[in-house]
Amino acid sequence: MPFRPPKERIDRLAAQLLSELQKAPGVQVKNAEAVKAVFRAVLVQNLQEEYAIEEEATALLRQHGQQIYEANADFQKMLQEGKKVLAKKKGFIL
Repeated sequence: MPFRPPKERIDRLAAQLLSELQKAPGVQVKNAEAVKAVFRAVLVQNLQEEYAIEEEATALLRQHGQQIYEANADFQKMLQEGKKVLAKKKGFIL
């Protein structure tokens, strides 16, 4: 099942990015809606890629669930570390 971030959140983040861009010295935005559309597309793609990395890390950890349980390891901490490793391999910055 593909990850679909909340549209309202994406719209809010795109508007914030546009606002910050417009504050930059020497920047003129001629078509704010087009710029926001690009920001929205990039945000959605980025969040989908991060979600896929998290799903992959979760699947890998589940394969070793009994060992993690027996070692009394922190699943969330291992998930975060797994995500970092996978993201680095894929050239993705979390």
